[in-house]
Amino acid sequence: MNDLKKIKKTQDLTAGSPLKVMLLFLLPILIGNVAQQFYNLADTIIIGYTIGDFAFAGVGATGWLVSLVLNFSVGLLVGFSVYTAQKFGAKDEFGVRRSFAQGLMLTVIIGVIITVIACVFAKPMLTLMQTKETLMPYAFNYLIWIYAGTLITMFYNLFANMLRAIGDSRAPLWFLMIAVVINIGLDLLFITVFKMGVSGAAIATLISQAIATILSAIYMFVKYPIFRLKKADFKPDWATMKAELSIGLPMSFQNVLIAIGGICVQTALNTLGEVYNVAFVAATKLEGFAITVLVSIGSMIAVYVGQNYGARNRERIKSGIKIASVLAIVLALLFYAIFLLFSEPLVSLVAGGDSGEVDRAAMLGFASQYLKISGIAYVFLGAIVVFRNALQGIGQSKWTIPGGIIELMTRISCALLVGVLGFTGMCLNGLTTWFFTGIYCAVIFFILFKRVDFKDKVIKEIAKTMKESVGQELPVYDTVNQ
Repeated sequence: MNDLKKIKKTQDLTAGSPLKVMLLFLLPILIGNVAQQFYNLADTIIIGYTIGDFAFAGVGATGWLVSLVLNFSVGLLVGFSVYTAQKFGAKDEFGVRRSFAQGLMLTVIIGVIITVIACVFAKPMLTLMQTKETLMPYAFNYLIWIYAGTLITMFYNLFANMLRAIGDSRAPLWFLMIAVVINIGLDLLFITVFKMGVSGAAIATLISQAIATILSAIYMFVKYPIFRLKKADFKPDWATMKAELSIGLPMSFQNVLIAIGGICVQTALNTLGEVYNVAFVAATKLEGFAITVLVSIGSMIAVYVGQNYGARNRERIKSGIKIASVLAIVLALLFYAIFLLFSEPLVSLVAGGDSGEVDRAAMLGFASQYLKISGIAYVFLGAIVVFRNALQGIGQSKWTIPGGIIELMTRISCALLVGVLGFTGMCLNGLTTWFFTGIYCAVIFFILFKRVDFKDKVIKEIAKTMKESVGQELPVYDTVNQ
């Protein structure tokens, strides 16, 4: 247990002031995610200024298709890391190592399958979504490159989530910052110098992620002996795989439902003029910062709850949920205030060059309208990310699926409203979706949290898993009585 003890001296989320350890753990995640949002924004800004509004809207039109694949894989990988966090919180070094090895194997298998399917259906999906002919070349060229690099993205997220599972949220930040700088530099090189168009932006993203992935792998091997896997660790452990998938698959499934709802909304948007596409992309790029900040809180609470669930500490989880909820509410209101006051100047900055392909004044008005209406529900979005991730942390991922169904139905309803209300129907998309889903996630978490057994369930499960894996009963720490 020496390796685990060394890690826990500085990375333990099960001891100390909940507020302090949560903020220290959150800060690197928050900075990293915001930085990532900036470099995603840099892609579209550079494209808008150097290529034109249609390219800007074309890349933006792929957003939900990218999310369909990315969010499915991220749901799985977060599930894998939550299981690792539970083992870490329970002081189960064997379980941490085995969880990482099985997660690696699952990532390779699932990643290859996803890549093939996504690339085959990229063009048909864009056609099915009624992507306009003026936007189609830009959308397809960008999307096919992003899909081709799915495995790179998955490995990057796996390593980052595994590091966070043991409490190290700083290293992923540094690797992400390196990726941000490289990505922006390659964007400028590929788009403005080599004239590679939107494909250059996608390739730049994949190269920067590949570098971050390699650096993460090297760091994990050198810094943490617990991640130095041996050949024996890669022996298939069906009990561990089942446990990881039982957490990850429900989250992936609900992410897919959300993305399908988003695709329906994008399809409805594509029936309107290009000016609405540009306005929607510009507005959602800005809204992405609010979403990113709130999602960062969710990433933090998943690991925090997971570790403390493994440590059998109900009261500490309750304190963490209260802190995360207050923080989410404050930040949600702050972002809404910013968009109420400064939406048009911000949109003007993001939308970039005035190529003359759309009416700029109309575009600014539509984008501002979207932000002012959608932002009303940011508080409910905060409830979603806190309680949905907390459900994962206590091993109740299956209950996130009804939330995904609610999001799907509300987004489809809003897509239908576009035919009646026009762009106003688009603006109601986030408002209605987050309102109903946020209420559901909060209610179901408190119902299930009261029923969770905090006595010895995980202790017994750890012993059982070890026995199935190595053929003998191994000692585990009784964290209930320590």
